[in-house]
Amino acid sequence: MNAARANLERRFRDGYARRLQEMIQMLEAQDLDGLRARFHSLAGIGGTYGHFDVTELARRGEERCHAADLTGALQIVAALRRLPDTWEVAA
Repeated sequence: MNAARANLERRFRDGYARRLQEMIQMLEAQDLDGLRARFHSLAGIGGTYGHFDVTELARRGEERCHAADLTGALQIVAALRRLPDTWEVAA
């Protein structure tokens, strides 16, 4: 991985961690509207950075919020938290 790509990946991961923390806070507050907006944003960002696994899960999370399924949204956030363990380490 070249230096520019590695830098972009680091920025993505830093922002990803921050977004997930915000999403956890929204879950705790049962703020499904805010959480839906975060899922929507994350779906776009994931695709932009080539993390289509993030995009797919975030879209499913958005659907869970539309359905007012707090438990389902929680499960999606938990799955999103595990994803970085599967990503290639930036060189």
